Amino acid sequence: MRLVLVVIWIFSAYKWSDWRDWKSYYPTILYFIVGDLTYNFAAYNHPLWVLTSPKLGVTLSTLLVCVASWPSSTLLYLTHFPPDDKLRKSIYILKWVVLFTLIELVFSWFGYVKYSNGWNIGWSILFNIILFPLLKIHHEKPLLAWPLAFLLGTTIFYFFKVPFSSIK
Repeated sequence: MRLVLVVIWIFSAYKWSDWRDWKSYYPTILYFIVGDLTYNFAAYNHPLWVLTSPKLGVTLSTLLVCVASWPSSTLLYLTHFPPDDKLRKSIYILKWVVLFTLIELVFSWFGYVKYSNGWNIGWSILFNIILFPLLKIHHEKPLLAWPLAFLLGTTIFYFFKVPFSSIK
């Protein structure tokens, strides 16, 4: 199932993304990947959510998402981000939040996303509401996005009582 989604992301990005300007999106793609890998590394012994797969396991599932889904989805998201109009931007972000939430719901129903230590789909929705504007901020002002991501991460770790001793 995860492989099907990865193929859909890659095909969609190939078909509808701005590949001529891929270099301008590349830093934000890396920002997304680094954020996800940092979470997985730091919360290894006290995870809030885990991507699973009967055939791939946790590590390969995470790596597959990082090398295929995040780059493809970020490229699609930034390629079609609407200019200037705040209402259109808000609706666009909301569409991506809904899309990511629906994907996560389906994957959690099939057991490919597991929640623990107080995390649930509601927290994922809130996280996505912050994530998508943060990706756009990084694309335009990366030096602002890094401290915001650090603040988000430390807030999550504090709120969900992720102990320093659990960091790998």
